[in-house]
Amino acid sequence: LGDVYKRQVISENENVNNSLRIASLNIDRGLFNKEEKLINTIEELELDIFGVSEVDIKDFDEKKPFSLEGFNTFFPLQRPGTNTKRILCFTKANIEVKQRDDLMSSLLSNIWLEIQGKGHKILICVIYREFNDLTGNGKMGENEETERLQVLHSQVEKASKEGTLLMLGDMNIDLDKMEEEKYYQAKQAKEYQTMISENGLDVIHFGKTFKRPNREESAIDHALTNKPEQIKDYQKIEIKYSDHDLILSLIHI
Repeated sequence: LGDVYKRQVISENENVNNSLRIASLNIDRGLFNKEEKLINTIEELELDIFGVSEVDIKDFDEKKPFSLEGFNTFFPLQRPGTNTKRILCFTKANIEVKQRDDLMSSLLSNIWLEIQGKGHKILICVIYREFNDLTGNGKMGENEETERLQVLHSQVEKASKEGTLLMLGDMNIDLDKMEEEKYYQAKQAKEYQTMISENGLDVIHFGKTFKRPNREESAIDHALTNKPEQIKDYQKIEIKYSDHDLILSLIHI
């Protein structure tokens, strides 16, 4: 198993019947070429819910979506001007999951799911905060990126009032640079911080998760929750076929 990932120590006394293993990975593109490796990762880590970003599927067919055996596939809302999907979410077929379209926007590559826990509702969001709106207009400007973070803010505000919230993914905001005035994502980071503080969220910091030769490592994959006491454990796992680490949270149900 070592050639697929290096696993950091995780709590050995977890009760799998009382928790869900929820993960996110930026696959570094090439979903179809990496399908077998992805399946191996799911099996080896016994994942229940898995958000995979940079899948970059053009002409995505919503009636016949990409699927993995034993899992249901969820995807973002249709974005006007493009059929490309940049993120998918796979959930074990035996888990009752409802997609919350009312929390979602075609402007964002994210997916909101609802699961009924034991006496409480769990709302899960897997997200890929992208720099390009996919409609052929190229990279978004600073103001447009900020406006989309405000859309996310409104989603989080609504979801956090309903139950336990867990959001995770590649946010493309470096947690270790959010306070730096000269950080190139400073305005976006400020908006992100506002969303976190105004909704009483805790940040799950996995450390440096993006690593590429001749590039500075960064902490851009993270998770947020409004109920940190519900998170039983979390870890990052090195994935050999990506330049991102996989991030994994165990949430009490």
